[in-house]
Amino acid sequence: MERNTTALDGGPVVLPGAVESTMPGLRKRLAEEGLSNLVEIVEADILDLDGELDPTDAVWTSCPWHYRVNHRCPLGDFVTAMKSLCRPRGGVFGAEYMMPVEPRHLTLEHYPEEGGMRRFFPGWSIEWETYTPPFLGAPHVEQGNEHVHRMGQFIATHQQEENDAD
Repeated sequence: MERNTTALDGGPVVLPGAVESTMPGLRKRLAEEGLSNLVEIVEADILDLDGELDPTDAVWTSCPWHYRVNHRCPLGDFVTAMKSLCRPRGGVFGAEYMMPVEPRHLTLEHYPEEGGMRRFFPGWSIEWETYTPPFLGAPHVEQGNEHVHRMGQFIATHQQEENDAD
C-alpha cells in the first residue's frame, strides 16, 4: 500500500549534498525483477480503507508511522488498520520500525520502545521480536546528515477466528 506517486512511479529526488537524481519507483522495480504479476499495489492511505480490502496472508510494513505526517493519528490506529488486513487464524503481521534514540522520541508513541508493540496484539502469537543497538545512518532522501537510528523488528501471527474479539 502506497500513496506517494514518486515512490510508486519514480521521479526526481534530491539526495544529500544537493545531488539531483531519479528514483526508479516501485512499479518499475517490480517489473525489472519480474514480480509485477505477484504484487498488487493499492494506492491508498491505510487509514482511509475502512474494510475495503479482503484480508491477506501477510502484511509487512517498514517504518511508516514515525514520519511526522503520520503523527496525526495514534500509533494504535495504524497498527489496527494493518492488522485488519491479515486474515483471521494464521495471518501474519510483520514490521520494522524506528525506536527512540533522542529525547524527543521518548515523547512520541510513534517510536515504540522494547516490547512496546506487544500491547497491540492480544490474541496473536508473537513469533519474533528483536532490536538493534543504536547505529549511525548515512544521509538519505529527506535526511541530509548522518544520524543515529535504532530499529525494532516484530512478527506476529493471528490466532483468532474472524468473529472473535481482537
